[in-house]
Amino acid sequence: MEPCDLGSVFNMFGQYQHKYDPSFVINQRLVDMWVNHVKDFICSGDARLYEYLLNWLAHILQHPGVKTQAVPLLKSKPGAGKNFLVNVFARQDHGHDRRGDRRVQPQGQPDHEEQDFRGQAATRAQSSIVEAHDRRYVCIEVSDKVCPGMPGAKEYWDRVYKPLLTMEAGASIFHWLLRRDITKFNIRNLPETNYKKLLKCKQSNVGVRFLLNKRQQLIDADTDFEQLYTNKDLYAECSTAFGFPLKQKRIKGSDSKPRRRVLTRKLIEENLSQYIVEDEDDDE
Repeated sequence: MEPCDLGSVFNMFGQYQHKYDPSFVINQRLVDMWVNHVKDFICSGDARLYEYLLNWLAHILQHPGVKTQAVPLLKSKPGAGKNFLVNVFARQDHGHDRRGDRRVQPQGQPDHEEQDFRGQAATRAQSSIVEAHDRRYVCIEVSDKVCPGMPGAKEYWDRVYKPLLTMEAGASIFHWLLRRDITKFNIRNLPETNYKKLLKCKQSNVGVRFLLNKRQQLIDADTDFEQLYTNKDLYAECSTAFGFPLKQKRIKGSDSKPRRRVLTRKLIEENLSQYIVEDEDDDE
């Protein structure tokens, strides 16, 4: 079978677009242009996230027979450049993760077997559903700084679009990723993002949302981090499941010590950290 010509279409079936050449001279200017797009706009300057994504892409090329076990999930407004990441990568790789054969059923034609090189990334303009205990998605909210109408967006795309969607750029990025050192890369060590926490929170039950709302009330009231609060039976079963035990507490003016469930900001943040979006200003 003759290898297909991708053109501008991403195709998961086929061989690599480029052959590795040990003597190939990388055009670092083109590579930097692509890497900076990934860092500044796809990952919004998050160094940990951008390193993971570059290593994930390198892993696909360096270990084509190994499952990636992780799925980057990119969400942005239309025109932010999330598909541009995939389009550029498609210039060097016909497919991602090789996993034997897959039956293809073209419309109006006999089905047949093709080699399957899938490794999945998803791009969306809307939010996706992510469960609380998900261990597969790397959720990325792409910057909208180069969306149509934003200051400098047209000039940016005029500068990078055509140079990067070339075979020369694809070959340089291909060789750069193949030469990238990922010996210490753990593909299962997914970076946690605020966007993923927001998606998890949207799928959480009413008990979790109650506790998160209580935490925000305590923050707004500027309370002590470990100040105790109790409730009666409100969301008792849910509170127990999430690590908020029943405690005996003496009531003022009474000798009795009824059992009440204890809440503190500290307990809420320790037990529900997977839902709590960090204030990015705190890192500045």
